[in-house]
Amino acid sequence: MMDSIDVALGRHPDHDRDGRSEGEAALGEAGAVAVMVAVLGVSLLLVVGLVFEGGVAIAAKRQAMNVAEQAARAGAEQLDINAVREGTGFRVDPGLAAQAASDYLAGAGSSGSVSVSGDTVTVSNVPWSSPDPMLSTLGISFSGTVAAAHARNLHGVVTVEN
Repeated sequence: MMDSIDVALGRHPDHDRDGRSEGEAALGEAGAVAVMVAVLGVSLLLVVGLVFEGGVAIAAKRQAMNVAEQAARAGAEQLDINAVREGTGFRVDPGLAAQAASDYLAGAGSSGSVSVSGDTVTVSNVPWSSPDPMLSTLGISFSGTVAAAHARNLHGVVTVEN
């Protein structure tokens, strides 16, 4: 139905306000949805890659932390046998502790720093990295070192629980 204003302005009933027919208007917007789908698809793929590879990086860091903690525990288990036999107490043998922790790191295929102070064995600077094939193409990679893991050899009741 033609409006009296459209008749006065000389507009055709099958044309829009810009004077284009329905077919001409549709051709002007052709491909807009395809571009939007392509952009959103690439964005979604990047987000999924970041989430997946971020999870893999967290798992790699946790694995390095586990190795450092186990190496420290292996070192803390090395008691001074002479002190135990003499009955003077349970002390960690610093040389054996450092060697046991280093051996554990080597056996796990890793490296790091080992120090012994009193009965505490500290393993630090254990490297970790995450294979990130998708994000590495963008120059994004996940790697680092574990700060420190400590272990002490304790015997008997240490504190009284209420």
